[in-house]
Amino acid sequence: MISKKIHLSEIINLENTEKDLHSVINDFNEVTYEKIIQQVKTLDDFDKYILKYFFEGISTS
Repeated sequence: MISKKIHLSEIINLENTEKDLHSVINDFNEVTYEKIIQQVKTLDDFDKYILKYFFEGISTS
């Protein structure tokens, strides 16, 4: 459901079947957690918690 909310906000196209997993993860790192939180108004507190945990797992720093 979180991915659908992000996709519908048009921040990241998560239905592009030509992109590999690494490209999508790079897209997330470029967009940043903060920008997603600001732009996807339909995320609830639990969504934000899960998303923050996801970003901690894919962080390159």
